Amino acid sequence: MDTDVLIVGAGAAGLYLATRLRRTGRHVTLLERRSEPTHATRAIGIHPPGQHLLAGIGCLEAVAGGAEIIRAGRAFSGARLLGRLPLPPILSVPQSHTEAVLRAAAGGIRTGVTYLGHRERPGGVEVETDAGALSARILIGADGWNSAVRQHAHIAWTGGAYPFSFSMADTPDDTGFGPDAVLFLSRHGMVECFPLPAGRRRWVVLHRPDREPGRQAFLDDISERCGRVPPLGDLPVSSYRTYGFSAEAYARGPVRLVGDAAHVTSPIGGQGMTLGWLNADRLMRLWDSPEQWNRQAKALAATVIRRAEWNMRLGGPTRWPGWRNRVVRVLLAPPFATPLARRFAMVDLPAG
Repeated sequence: MDTDVLIVGAGAAGLYLATRLRRTGRHVTLLERRSEPTHATRAIGIHPPGQHLLAGIGCLEAVAGGAEIIRAGRAFSGARLLGRLPLPPILSVPQSHTEAVLRAAAGGIRTGVTYLGHRERPGGVEVETDAGALSARILIGADGWNSAVRQHAHIAWTGGAYPFSFSMADTPDDTGFGPDAVLFLSRHGMVECFPLPAGRRRWVVLHRPDREPGRQAFLDDISERCGRVPPLGDLPVSSYRTYGFSAEAYARGPVRLVGDAAHVTSPIGGQGMTLGWLNADRLMRLWDSPEQWNRQAKALAATVIRRAEWNMRLGGPTRWPGWRNRVVRVLLAPPFATPLARRFAMVDLPAG
C-alpha cells in the first residue's frame, strides 16, 4: 500500500481529519485539486464544540487570535428590539484563516492533484489521479458537496434546494452593535449581520421572491427592513441558494465521507463546519466500527439539518409578522432563553 489513508479534499474537514490521523502515527496522503487556497467568502462560525476539537489539536489559540467573539444575539423588528440572547462564546472568523491554521497543523498536502476515480481491491482501494495511481487501505471523501468520491462510490445523495435566495457581503462595520450578532425580522424575510475581525460585519439577506437577487436588491432589502444601508462601496456581493442534503451512507466498504461530501445544511445558524469536525472526531473514535459511526454521524447530521430548516422558517417571509414577533419575544426570555442559546451554540448535542 502507498498509504494507510488517502484523503481527497483539503478543506476544513479534510485538514482536521488529516491532523488527527497523523497524530496517531498513520500514514496519510492528502490530495487537493486546487493549487492555491481559496479566499472566497464562506463559513465564519465556530461553535463551542468546534472550539473544543480545535483545542485538542493545538489550533484553537491561533484560530481565535484572528476571530471576533460573539457572546450575544439581538433580534429586531425594524428599529424595535424584540430581545437579546446571551450566548456561549462563538468565534466569528473567516474560513480562509481557519484553514490556514489547519494547513500548518496538518502538514504535507499534494496540491494540484485531481482525483479521477477508484476501485476496490483486496485490503483497500486503488485510486486514479491525474498524477498517477495510489493505493490505500481507506479512502476519505472530503471533497465538498459535489463529491467525486461519493459519486464514484455510487452512494446516493438525497435532499434538495430550499425555496429561498440569499445574498451576502462583508462590509466595514458602522452599526454600533459591537460583538453582538443581530437578526432583523420583517414580513418579507430576515436580514442577519455578524461581527467579523478588523472592524467588519457580514450582512446576509433573504430576498423577496419578487426581486432578482443581486447588488441592488441586497441594498434595498436591508434599507427597508433595517432602516440603514451598510457601506458597501465597490465590495462584492455574492448570491446563493440554500440546500439540505445527506448521503445515503457515510461509510461503505473502504470509503468514508466527511464534511460537505457527507452532509450539507443551510448556512443559517452557521453550524455546518462544526458539524463536519464533530463527525470527523466521531470517525476517529469509531475507526474500527464503521457501521456504528455511520449511524451516529447520520443521526447528528439529521439533527443539525432540521435545526437549520427551523431557523430558515422562523426568519422566512410571513403573513403574520406580529405573531412571529410575539413568539420570538417569548423564546428570548426565561425559561426558553437558556435552552435556545445552548441549541444555537450546539452545546446540547449528544457527545460521540
